[in-house]
Amino acid sequence: MEITKQVHALRQALLNWYPFEKGENALLCGTDVDVLEPLLSPHFKRVRAAGPAELADVLKCGAGEDERFDLIAAIDLVEITADVAALLKALSERLSENGTLLLGFRNRFGLKYLCGGLDTFMQTPFETIMPLSGQALPRYYGKEEMRQLLERAGFDAAPGALRWYYLMPDADFVQAVYTDDDLPKGSIRDRVFAFDPYHSPFIAAESQLYDDVVREGTLPHVANFYLVEARKAEHADSAETANHAGARRHVTYAALSTDRGEANGFATVLYCDGSAEKIALWPEGTQTLRRLYENIEALRARGILTVDQTFAGDRIRMPKVTEEASLNYLKRQLPDNPAAFLEVFSRIREDVLKSSDAGTLSEEEALKTWGVSAARLGPILKKTYIDMIPYNAFWTGEGLRYYDQEFTVENCPLRYVLYRALLYTWYHLPEMEGVLPLQEMKQKLGIEDLWDAFKAYEDRFVQGNRREKELAQLYEWRQISVKAIEARREALAREAAEERAEALSAENTDSHCDTLLQRVHAVQLRLLKEFDRVCRENGLQYFAVHGTLLGAVRHEGFIPWDDDIDVAMPREDYDRFATLAPKALKKGFFFQTPENDPTCFYGGYGKLRDDSSAAFEVQNEGHNCHQGIWIDVFPLDNVSGDAKQREKLQQKIRRVQRLLYAKSYKIRDNMLGDLSDEKISFYYLAKRVHHVQDLWKRLYKLCTSQSRSGLRSILACYYGEGAVNKTLVADEDLANVVELPFEDMKIYAPANYESWLKQRYGARYKALPSVEKRTRRKNVEFHPDIPYTAFKAAGSRYQRG
Repeated sequence: MEITKQVHALRQALLNWYPFEKGENALLCGTDVDVLEPLLSPHFKRVRAAGPAELADVLKCGAGEDERFDLIAAIDLVEITADVAALLKALSERLSENGTLLLGFRNRFGLKYLCGGLDTFMQTPFETIMPLSGQALPRYYGKEEMRQLLERAGFDAAPGALRWYYLMPDADFVQAVYTDDDLPKGSIRDRVFAFDPYHSPFIAAESQLYDDVVREGTLPHVANFYLVEARKAEHADSAETANHAGARRHVTYAALSTDRGEANGFATVLYCDGSAEKIALWPEGTQTLRRLYENIEALRARGILTVDQTFAGDRIRMPKVTEEASLNYLKRQLPDNPAAFLEVFSRIREDVLKSSDAGTLSEEEALKTWGVSAARLGPILKKTYIDMIPYNAFWTGEGLRYYDQEFTVENCPLRYVLYRALLYTWYHLPEMEGVLPLQEMKQKLGIEDLWDAFKAYEDRFVQGNRREKELAQLYEWRQISVKAIEARREALAREAAEERAEALSAENTDSHCDTLLQRVHAVQLRLLKEFDRVCRENGLQYFAVHGTLLGAVRHEGFIPWDDDIDVAMPREDYDRFATLAPKALKKGFFFQTPENDPTCFYGGYGKLRDDSSAAFEVQNEGHNCHQGIWIDVFPLDNVSGDAKQREKLQQKIRRVQRLLYAKSYKIRDNMLGDLSDEKISFYYLAKRVHHVQDLWKRLYKLCTSQSRSGLRSILACYYGEGAVNKTLVADEDLANVVELPFEDMKIYAPANYESWLKQRYGARYKALPSVEKRTRRKNVEFHPDIPYTAFKAAGSRYQRG
């Protein structure tokens, strides 16, 4: 599918940030050479542009055989080249002694393609991972695969010799450039957005995975598009010497606003020496750049700390700043120093007031611009620098040092700047919600009742700044349908379930266990082994608890009539397991948490589920959540040594759990069976004024609110009115563990497990209960051999779909 001409012009972002050196000859080859050629022309006396059809004539022997190029830029060429090794060898032979190859190519393992995305060349989903049988082109390469090809072609590919640029999100519209010298450390969602002009059959949303990729440090391996800078091996030493002599500064990071038009299109570039430049991408941008420079100088004249700068026609130059970025400083304060956040916002308020004289705003203007009366807006400033926020500042230890102050608003409320500072800080540091909730900060800054008005103004500002009307097609492509993704995944799950069910029905049933519960145990043991594997491989601590611990001690395995497994982990290990699970667990396993599967509620803990089985609980009938056979995984949180304080905390937790239950289910029994009808009705009324995500955050904050006292307990489990939480664990118990036999494996238990069991089951815990009490739960319907996705809710029972 062709990209529209307007968006096609954005392809200049592939190279408009690159610091080309002056040279004699350059060769630009590949696709879109007419779009990219103007970027090279100012730097070279001659630029030879060759599309795929003309390139053979340029490279073949005998035609201009002595012609050498100081730079060869080959973009989108390897994808359509049958013999890439020969291509790279020919390009190497055409480079001058100290020439540079810039090779731009799509990553075989790019995040877009792993999610099912398509592009200009690739029109079959997942073909980059495994090409169709007999399909030779297009051909995509991974990072290491290309490194080896470059090395065989005579380029220096020793460790550190190649310079890799990771262009995000892809080749169609580069918005940011990262390198190994400056990989992102926090959220990139405000800087980078994915878009799809190809109507790709995605099974996952690329943008929703960006922050996970950054956190896991995998961006260099899953960037969709690489630009690699290479030099010939035989001349690497001389090129390196030139670098050390200061002849060449390489880019470590670039932020691009190519989409904002000729007057506002800039590249903000960081270099290896720590210096930075803000460069106008078109001549029309120099006037805007001058205004930005003057804004900083105006702030400096008023005694406000700013980054040093010099104006150089088409760019602003800034020296290396050794101070810490304000957002990094704030992130380091989590979670122990919330006062630092209040101090930073207090300094911003002082600086903004200092930056401008008082302004005026009539009642008519206030209502027209902000939608509220002038009296509610608070102090008005004559000229307001609205980018005086942590995102655009360094922390000096005594205050903020501002940079990149592009936008001003006349007769603007001071509180609007505080709104922007708060909005974008919480956007980049979502974990702050657990320390200083956004709602609380709104109140502290006096903008709670102005939030919606400021949001409406900010939305209009962003729309205009990003030219959303002019680039309507681009932003339409940005709206990747999550519903469509879910529908595709459900269709795949149904297809897999049908195949699985058919296979199971054809198997010899004599090979299965004799009883239903034995088959359930087989699935749960499989889950426990996978859980144990991930914990051991990642150094995570866990212990068997409740009936699982009793079964290990009394039966060396399952209690014969028990139908679940319970394990517990210190909160820090539990959170780490939840983070690792999506990648660490083998296929067929899913760690279900309130965050990733919120439509069913269990009190706040996690369940490790098996995809190939079904276990339907009564209250979850008709709910669209994972309902495979499970094992329970409980977090152990710090609690007070004072029993009254523990019960007070548990009461607070119970109230939030009841609201979450009411938000999740229409029926009014099961978990709330310990309450009167009047109290149950109260919770079903009260739920209407609470947002479910806010309740989840509140529950997590309560469970993790206690400082270390030497004791822990399972708080994220519902204990009914009057019930006593009997799980109380000393930290010293967690420090000493033993391994106990459990069926054909060994599991962890506290060394003093006997006192644990006595605390929960009494001194005679080894005695078997009477026969009539040896029964499993009646509110769960098990199908150990059929995936839960093969069923559909019908009437009061689950039936095969």
